[in-house]
Amino acid sequence: MTPTLRSVAVPDGADRWAALGFEVIAGAVLLPGVRVVFDAPRMAVTIDGVRSLPDGLALDVQPATALVHTAHPNGAIAIDHVVAITPDFDATAAALDSSGLALKRVRDAGGFRRGFRRLGGPILELVEASQAPAPAWWGLTITVAELDALPADLISPAKPAVQPGRLITTARSPGTPLAFMTPEGQD
Repeated sequence: MTPTLRSVAVPDGADRWAALGFEVIAGAVLLPGVRVVFDAPRMAVTIDGVRSLPDGLALDVQPATALVHTAHPNGAIAIDHVVAITPDFDATAAALDSSGLALKRVRDAGGFRRGFRRLGGPILELVEASQAPAPAWWGLTITVAELDALPADLISPAKPAVQPGRLITTARSPGTPLAFMTPEGQD
């Protein structure tokens, strides 16, 4: 079975996400294949095909459910990636490999490394963060059709993303670090 991201639990309240232009239904945001649920004690994920992750990376083992995504006023169309941080990149990367999450590539980001794995469509980005006390989920990046549909007063100014041809912005409101990116291939 290919590891596939099915849900992300965040400690945020649904009101934050609604203010950012998401359609909240029954306490969750539905995106293609992935449900984002609120008011969790800490960020956690459900990944089909994975039964354990390194300590600190909470895995919420739930049965897979069929998800029908909804249209969102902010134009959200997918989760691009989930981000985890770790003080020991090599150890966490090895533990992820043994959990069945194969490394696709590593990028030197100027003094720290970033490793990438596929979770179906979304990417798991592991970031080397020497100041982190332990491995932990950190944030999310959502793909939106266009950044102009986001509430301008709640996001930072857009800038070019690392990925060529894409733009990125971040939510200013307190909560789970949240970024928004334009789709691939919009040069």
